[in-house]
Amino acid sequence: MKAKLYPVSSETEVSEAITAAREALNSHETIVIPTDTVYGIACDAFSHEGVAKLLSDKGRSRTMPPPVMIFDQASLSGVADEIPDEVYELGRKFWPGALTVILYSYPSLNWDLGDTQGTVAVRVPNDEFALKLLTEHGPLAVSSANKTGQQAAVNAQQAADQLGENVSLIVDAGDRPTSAGSTKESTAASDSTSQAPDTDAPGSEDTETADSVAESAPAAETTKDTPTETAEGTGSDDAPAQALPSTILDCTCTPFVVVREGAISVEALREVVPSIVTRAELDERNELKAKERAAEGETHAAAGQEDLDEAYEQWDKEHSQGSESARRAGAPAEGSIASALMGAVGVLGEVSASAGIDQQRTRQYRNNTPKPVKRDEAQAQPFSAQQARALVFGEQTEKTESASTD
Repeated sequence: MKAKLYPVSSETEVSEAITAAREALNSHETIVIPTDTVYGIACDAFSHEGVAKLLSDKGRSRTMPPPVMIFDQASLSGVADEIPDEVYELGRKFWPGALTVILYSYPSLNWDLGDTQGTVAVRVPNDEFALKLLTEHGPLAVSSANKTGQQAAVNAQQAADQLGENVSLIVDAGDRPTSAGSTKESTAASDSTSQAPDTDAPGSEDTETADSVAESAPAAETTKDTPTETAEGTGSDDAPAQALPSTILDCTCTPFVVVREGAISVEALREVVPSIVTRAELDERNELKAKERAAEGETHAAAGQEDLDEAYEQWDKEHSQGSESARRAGAPAEGSIASALMGAVGVLGEVSASAGIDQQRTRQYRNNTPKPVKRDEAQAQPFSAQQARALVFGEQTEKTESASTD
């Protein structure tokens, strides 16, 4: 095995492990450290080579970027941007602990976690060694200590079996998770267990978790593996059955959305931020809004048709033949130029004094308002050249021409 094992049962051993871990991290190497849930494979979050090696060690692509661990929420503003005040309130309540928040990444940071799409998943672990290393070294990119698709390591031996030939060192802090639990609050550990989704079972696929994140977080527009996978490997293909997953909260949208329930219940989160919703609740809201918009559109369409029908009836009334007749002009004088021009000429050019001017026009001709068109009303279609010839010359002529052509 390539990796060197470092126990941490005493202060001296802890100091030696911290020193060795920092040297490896500064050399862009990967290491295995304990967290409050399972063991994690870690590297310097700002080391491009280190992150690339972490993904390679796990057998992952850049579309599956690791989350970032920090030592406390005071350093949150150093890795994330546009942080809502409610996130700090949640941090004061649940950090260190099993709460992973999705935020917009600080744009000027010189790091490359993979295809994060501008966001980062951040957590403060509740583990003594991990916090000490984070305090002395700085932010770490951390994922579960396992090959992708395999069960996450809950002790140093399991980590060595899977990653011993890839990492520089493995810190042995005993089995995980510890009895202290994975959350700052010791509340409702049993309730949290019942709330953890089936997708966190060993060997299961993380489709549900990642799909939920993909619909709610900009960084998660990839398919099933996203930057919101928990830093300690509580994604479903990573976490052992006895490990409580961290709760993942998307804080890049309003309201905040729980994209995966875990060690911290939704009810506990709502005690701090009442507006938080689950993914299912958000989907239900969106579906209801879609139905309301559809119903509103139908109402507008019906109202528009009613207005059109009313205009149609009004036009008919104004343009009916029974309206008041216009004043008739008198017949021009017999033999005058006007009589010839206006058509008061009899048979064979003889002028007829009794012939009047056909000016029985009603007021409808003075109204040039176009008639509204009903939706279900058939529209006039222009004649084709063939139809026009048939009307003028008759069908027989057309057939005769066709026969002569043949």
